[in-house]
Amino acid sequence: MKCYLCSSNKIKTIHKGCRDNDGVDVCECLDCGLVLLNTFDHIMDVFYKEGNMRNGKNKIDVSTWIEISQRDDLRRYENLKNRIKDKKVLDFGSGAGGFCKLVKKTTDKIYGLEPDEETKAIYKDFDITCFKNTDEISENLKFDFITSFHVFEHLPDPVSTLKELSNYLKEDGKIIIEYPSSNDALLSLYGSKSFANFTHWSCHLMLFNKKTSRMMVEKADLNVDIIKGVQRYPLSNHMYWLANDKPGGHDKWLFLNEKDINKMYEKILDEQDMCDTIWLEVSKNNGTKPNKYT
Repeated sequence: MKCYLCSSNKIKTIHKGCRDNDGVDVCECLDCGLVLLNTFDHIMDVFYKEGNMRNGKNKIDVSTWIEISQRDDLRRYENLKNRIKDKKVLDFGSGAGGFCKLVKKTTDKIYGLEPDEETKAIYKDFDITCFKNTDEISENLKFDFITSFHVFEHLPDPVSTLKELSNYLKEDGKIIIEYPSSNDALLSLYGSKSFANFTHWSCHLMLFNKKTSRMMVEKADLNVDIIKGVQRYPLSNHMYWLANDKPGGHDKWLFLNEKDINKMYEKILDEQDMCDTIWLEVSKNNGTKPNKYT
């Protein structure tokens, strides 16, 4: 087994089995720090077309999917709405379309891309064009922004996907990516075994930190313009995990959800690359050397 990013064969198993598949182990490259599964053989294109990412045999329906993602959809939209006004936007891996529906308030030039067959009716109701794969996108269609939220950790070859997406980007366009961090504080700082058992999932083929995120982008010959940590779950959630070995603190310990405390907590974790999520903004190289943004 070799590392996807640096080709090192110094690979260590860090977690035996995943929450949904005892036969798939989680490994880490000792040279670059990429976290990856020991096999990708259990994931094929049909897996996503059939909606198996939605909890496998106990899959949730599309309407529930929208409800679950609503808080994150709104956070991302509020962060981007002023920048994407009247712009052409593609949301790659657009899921149940919640983010696309919000973006439509700001621009009517919003497109989704989602292979899950059961989402067709949703996009029709939203009156939003949704591609099933990149082959359906006209080579003349170029976007100001391509967004992709919690998708790249599912890809067996994210560098190639990033290169492909850049072909649909305007010369001054941006690709904006969000995904879970391999350096989540519950793993890297607090060492919660219960959280490790909960979070490691056979659908997450690779997990990146800031360093490996830069490596991925630079291997695609693109520029890293912004890389930062985002803390999706507040201090109350971490405290609850450590006290009870299970999630839910952000809903059950509401007295700890003070805005200024959570903002400071996120800042501290970001400085140590220990947020639960990474936010990347990427642009075309255009003959310049990739940025070393920190």
